[in-house]
Amino acid sequence: MSRPGRGSRDWDDPTQPSTSGGYRKPYSRGSESERERPRGIIKTVGSHGDYEDPGAGPSYSRDDIKKEETQLVPRGSGGDASTRGPRKKEIIYVTRPSTLQNKKGTYGQRIMLQSNHFKLLTVPDWCLYQYRIDFEPDESRTCVRKGLFRLHKDKIGPYIFDGTILFTTTRFAEKKELMSVRQSDGQQIQIIMRFVGSLQRSDSQYIQFFNIIMRKCLEHLNLQLVGRNYFDAMDNEEFCRSVIGLVVLTRYNNNTYRVEDVDFDTTPSSTFKLKTGEDVSYQAYYKKKYKIDITSSTQPMLVPKVVQEFKDWNMTLDRNLLDVPGRVLGSETLYLGNERRITASGDWARDMQRLSLLQCKELSQWVIVGQQRDNHNIRNFIRTITNVSRAMSFRMYDPQVHYIRDDKSSTYVENLEYILSKSVPQLVFCIVSNNRSDRYAAIKKKCCIDRPIASQVFLMKNLTAKSVMSIATKVAIQMNCKLGGAPWRVDLPLKGIMAIGFDICHDTNTKGKDYVAMVATVNQQLTQYFSSISMYHNIEERAEQICVGVAKAVQIYRSLNKALPMYLVIYRDGVSEGEIPQVFENEVECLKKKLEELYYGPNFKLTFILVSKRINIRLFLNRNRNPPTGTVVDDVITSPFKYDFYLVSQQVREGTIAPTLYNIISDNSGLDPGMLQTITYKLTHMYFNCSTTVRVPAPCHYAHKLSHLVGQFLHRPPNSQLEHQLFYL
Repeated sequence: MSRPGRGSRDWDDPTQPSTSGGYRKPYSRGSESERERPRGIIKTVGSHGDYEDPGAGPSYSRDDIKKEETQLVPRGSGGDASTRGPRKKEIIYVTRPSTLQNKKGTYGQRIMLQSNHFKLLTVPDWCLYQYRIDFEPDESRTCVRKGLFRLHKDKIGPYIFDGTILFTTTRFAEKKELMSVRQSDGQQIQIIMRFVGSLQRSDSQYIQFFNIIMRKCLEHLNLQLVGRNYFDAMDNEEFCRSVIGLVVLTRYNNNTYRVEDVDFDTTPSSTFKLKTGEDVSYQAYYKKKYKIDITSSTQPMLVPKVVQEFKDWNMTLDRNLLDVPGRVLGSETLYLGNERRITASGDWARDMQRLSLLQCKELSQWVIVGQQRDNHNIRNFIRTITNVSRAMSFRMYDPQVHYIRDDKSSTYVENLEYILSKSVPQLVFCIVSNNRSDRYAAIKKKCCIDRPIASQVFLMKNLTAKSVMSIATKVAIQMNCKLGGAPWRVDLPLKGIMAIGFDICHDTNTKGKDYVAMVATVNQQLTQYFSSISMYHNIEERAEQICVGVAKAVQIYRSLNKALPMYLVIYRDGVSEGEIPQVFENEVECLKKKLEELYYGPNFKLTFILVSKRINIRLFLNRNRNPPTGTVVDDVITSPFKYDFYLVSQQVREGTIAPTLYNIISDNSGLDPGMLQTITYKLTHMYFNCSTTVRVPAPCHYAHKLSHLVGQFLHRPPNSQLEHQLFYL
């Protein structure tokens, strides 16, 4: 057992072995983002009904982020471990607009899914009671308080105790007194329990109580929290890899079973309860039921049993995954050049080899930089890429080939400077021997800062790859985009949309140096972009940079389209739960003021959406398949406090797919939920660096690419001459 960190607060549990005055391992929060952010859980004002009916939500006095303080102490906060310190209060953030009566969309085909949730079943009279615990004489050390109280666990029953507040399912008198002896000095301590009240389902402490129980159950399985996931430190990895997933035939009943897990602590001599309540060993059960003898009584069992924790709390967990209603928006149609159309299902790269691009640029002057030893392969690749470009109506002339003596970073920089000082090509194409980051950074700094020009870095091994035709097709599309072209578009349900993506990043070289990247569409078809990235030092400065970027994008849109955008849909990535109030109070409010100046009043239609990729939610179709691309879930597992939905926009070949969570924290567009979901799904098809859908809307993904380039390699904003090009692809 390890001592809690400075200022940590953990909940006590009588099933955890410890002595009064000792330390034991604190409960972990369960997610990296939760550990980094200020602790906060959601509490609403008023009644919101059943948690499984987020469509019928509460009404509030204004369209704002609501917060209400609770008395639940956040773990990992509050003074020294040996002293009580101030009690910090957790806050819940309600982002659901007051005017929104139903957040469920209607577009698409209905489908029934399963989620990695299990319904909690309780007895009808189950209730959670809260008590305040005082000690006389006072004992300031939380760990000793827990130890003193734990001496009475047989009288109290199952409980959760943080040193001051006690939760239990047992109703005691208004005031109950207990006596304990402190082991360190033999001092008698009086423990006074005062009844506070019973918790309602709408209370935030009620919700966190269940989260604590679930985490304890994972700890009972000897799982350790590493990052955001739990792992088994004693796992017999090799054996598990050999058997998990196998389908086995049992000889005693000729049935087949898929091995889901291995329990190394349970053996055939272990016992379980029959329906009659009788305890019986697995050995005896198989002997009586199937007339077979199990000779090895120490072999591990393939079915784990974790029930004691739930029994202590008189709770039962449903055996089945939770059924969740969803809708499939269906395959999207992509529009290319010459009015050709394709259906975007899976990977459409092969279709691109024979169809014209939507908007083609002409590449007449470009330079390839490579080593002389690769001359033959370079010439072959030039023929390949010019041929595939011609098939896509992307006119590409033969390049000038500039050979270098070696592949050092300095050699590339020197030769690029020489080339760009003598001529002004449209694009430079650098062939490198491997993916060394220092060389890549040197090339990009030269082409993005010193000599602003479109650049392409290409691995030497791809010159002779078996799939060189496919590689050349993707690279040609990428080069066309960097010159200002576009390969395809989608059919939009509305006109006048400006989609904007934001992401933030930290500079890997300089601590405290942060950037906010913005990428915005500036034409009706959402195929042309304006990009900007700025450094900031605090929250207020970040909000100001966001407002400046949006204002500039709106002005560019107006100059190109002779009108202001009718709808601004902003996708903001990189926001944790605890940062929501900061984003709303600083970024959203600042944007509204800036837009009022541009629109000469509150005539703009703004939708501000938070994008979350790092979530634990998983969805399944028929319990063993991934849901189809375009699946939307906006009921049952969504929050009743938020205007949110989950979207599956990708396809994966292996493993389970993770949906993306969208939380709409501000919206005055008047668009129904289904329309916003549809626009979001369509935008996941508009990332031109690959011929598949992506997990987030394209502007958001572009912003991530831009922020990654600057934070990892450039370490300063690029030259403004590139802001109308997708130079970071």
